[in-house]
Amino acid sequence: MHFYRHHQEREKAMKLNAGKDIYYKSTSDITKHKATIVANDANSIVLQADNMPDVKNGQFLVITTDDGYHYTEVIEVKDRTIVLKPMFSERRQYFRVDDVFPVASKKVGSESAFKGAKILLEHQYDAELLDADLQNETINPSLWKMLLDINRKLGMIIEHLHLESEGLVKIEPSRVNISASGMRFVANEKLKKDDVVEVKMLLPTHPPTGIVAYSNVVRVDVIDDDKYDIALIFSHMNDDVREEIIRYTINRQREIIKKHKNETGNDI
Repeated sequence: MHFYRHHQEREKAMKLNAGKDIYYKSTSDITKHKATIVANDANSIVLQADNMPDVKNGQFLVITTDDGYHYTEVIEVKDRTIVLKPMFSERRQYFRVDDVFPVASKKVGSESAFKGAKILLEHQYDAELLDADLQNETINPSLWKMLLDINRKLGMIIEHLHLESEGLVKIEPSRVNISASGMRFVANEKLKKDDVVEVKMLLPTHPPTGIVAYSNVVRVDVIDDDKYDIALIFSHMNDDVREEIIRYTINRQREIIKKHKNETGNDI
């Protein structure tokens, strides 16, 4: 519970006061929008915005202030008012979560980092799949349903082969602490501070999302002769990859809260 007390203390220090101007954005967008805090308590944050984009219930919004980031969920939208449910806050750095998933790293030359991070699996084959809206009266509905199912399965096979070609399928799962700014895990390769490392990971999303990222080593702790606890900071990270990791950490946090509530009957 120390982990959650630590976050609660940070949230108290980063209180959003009524009348304060802030900027917010969707976790899937890079455009920030200005708004004013109308009210704020433990259960909700109310924003008022002059030019409000298409905001929907259930959407995740990130409020940015001078002292950090505030992650929220939209619970009501009316006229120029947005009511948000506070989730968690993070001072300066992105929110971190613990999980277990496949991850591998290798030392590379510093020039490799300029290739930039990339998403290996983001439904890139969807354009080749049949669209249910294209069905016409000349095709038997049962046949069309079967074709859609075949195409869906082919897409899954192609995606699996793509991940396999990147070496992600056979990687053993590891305990990981990750945020959109960096990660920590146990590596088999001996590394030192400031080394540039290529990291491949398979986020446990639905479907799984493969990511290649480049990082700088900021700390190395020797566990034994062939295991090293390393901490990395991502470099040359583009917005698409960072937002994918943010979405994953938000969903992971919600899973942790839900599990804790089911086990104890109390909110975290």
